[in-house]
Amino acid sequence: MSIASKLLSRRSVCSVTLMPNGAVTTYRLRPILLGQIARFSCEARSPDPGSHVQANRAARFELAVAYRALERYKLHEGVCNHLSLMCPAASGRGQVMLIIPHGQHWSQVTRSSLLGVDEHGQVVEGNGQAETSAVSIHLGLHLCNQDARCVMHAHTPYATSLGLLKDPSLLMCHQISTRFHNRVAYDPGYQGMAYEVEEGRRLASVLGSKDILMMCNHGIITSGRSVAMAFDLMYYLERACMFQMIAMATGKQLNTIPDDMVKYNCEVFKGDEEDYANKHFNAMKDIILNDSPDVKN
Repeated sequence: MSIASKLLSRRSVCSVTLMPNGAVTTYRLRPILLGQIARFSCEARSPDPGSHVQANRAARFELAVAYRALERYKLHEGVCNHLSLMCPAASGRGQVMLIIPHGQHWSQVTRSSLLGVDEHGQVVEGNGQAETSAVSIHLGLHLCNQDARCVMHAHTPYATSLGLLKDPSLLMCHQISTRFHNRVAYDPGYQGMAYEVEEGRRLASVLGSKDILMMCNHGIITSGRSVAMAFDLMYYLERACMFQMIAMATGKQLNTIPDDMVKYNCEVFKGDEEDYANKHFNAMKDIILNDSPDVKN
């Protein structure tokens, strides 16, 4: 049975909205059961003929930069962990999930090195093999959450460490923490190494409508409608967890922020969050392009 048929139930309907170069292309994926095989029809509305090629290239470049930038921030772990992005297939037939080839270091990712995986979990673009757990987790999240165009999974030091505690709650003790008020889902039920496709569906259910998942005893997931948003959430979540863990290490009581101020700050963050995320990501993009222009290859 294909990965897609395991991930989606008979009644599920998923949408993915793509925004390459400012253009909006909407794909609706509907599973059509033929016997025991789930197949998908893909209805695409593109702003102009051939735009799928440019959209695919633009998406590849954005994701390659994200891998390089997070490696610069030391938020990678060996050749493990994964960032993924849904985009139009280069062939023009449906869409693919872009992801790193198994075994490639984040500092080596280029536009052309990324793999394109179809809805069945098969590599249809690029050379290399997609890591099994990456496909299982990421494809499940993308197909079951219409807002999760970009999904980032990493074992960042402080956020992962917070998830090792009996109470892994992100406390509202720092200004940055208030940005994440009511935005973090927690998964305390560690299920072992993620080699089954059902794990992706389970994680999507736990994440629900939130955009951050604290995978206790494992790592974190951030998701967003753009690479910039998922990237910015990953970076600042790690910062918030860092401040909390360092303060907790003193053994003294934390001075949490009053609820009314937490809610106020959260609303302020929401007001310019997308613009700030874009500025942050574009600044890192300039640095990567200046130091490592091969990312465009």
